[in-house]
Amino acid sequence: FFATDRQLQLGDELSLELSVDDGDAPLAGRAQVVRALSEADAALRGLRAGYGVNILTMDNANRREWERFLDRVKRRSERRVLVGASTAHVADLCAGLTALGYSVSAGSDPGTLMRLFESESRPPDIAVIDQAVSGAGPAGWLEQMFAARDVPLITVRGDALRTRCAVDRLLRVASA
Repeated sequence: FFATDRQLQLGDELSLELSVDDGDAPLAGRAQVVRALSEADAALRGLRAGYGVNILTMDNANRREWERFLDRVKRRSERRVLVGASTAHVADLCAGLTALGYSVSAGSDPGTLMRLFESESRPPDIAVIDQAVSGAGPAGWLEQMFAARDVPLITVRGDALRTRCAVDRLLRVASA
């Protein structure tokens, strides 16, 4: 799915330029609109309006990179991330990780983080904790909680881009 300001119709063909990773050259191809999600339908589902397309043509190099991108998204969608951040940073950190395909749970205070952590039958694959939250509560409590269940923990300073890169690298889903 993608969003555009331009009105499209089912069956329309268009040229695509897809940016799949920060800093990489966009992938190019041709596609056909096969689905439309209206503003009204999107609002009912809590989504953004847009179009689904079928890629018609793409050269071999772009196709290989597209398939590697889809593989990364698949691997990310199988991973769970617990985010603990101040209210000033939690939305940005979660949005960046969710946009990559990760399943994200989040809280802005130690009690919420503990409940989220303990409520799951399986621990998260990684925990991302903003420095503002890591200092709350008894010293070292987060490290102990995550270490007890072998959950990797990274401490960040609200930088969503660096956080996404670090999570990809630690979970081994970064670009190959």
